[in-house]
Amino acid sequence: MVSFAQNAVNQAIIACALERYRIANRNYPETLEQLVPRYLDRIPNDIVRGRPMIYQPAFGRYILRGVGPNGTDDRNKKAPAGTAPVSDDWLWSYGTNAPAATR
Repeated sequence: MVSFAQNAVNQAIIACALERYRIANRNYPETLEQLVPRYLDRIPNDIVRGRPMIYQPAFGRYILRGVGPNGTDDRNKKAPAGTAPVSDDWLWSYGTNAPAATR
């Protein structure tokens, strides 16, 4: 699936910029826009949506989310009673060996 592969490449490009930002600033940015223009010329798109990747920073870690083949952000998807939610979102979740953020 070419779209999955391109989305993974875009997520890898963003992940590299996020690590460069973290090394320089000792934490991840609050938004991807903080990577432009120093670390990226522009934010690579989620291939399916054609808009910038969804970025979820949290406590020294982050998730990059592409919406996947159904074109829907499944974070708030409700599952039928008695079943686990199913998502086709494409995630890049990376925890580093960087110290965890303190609260």
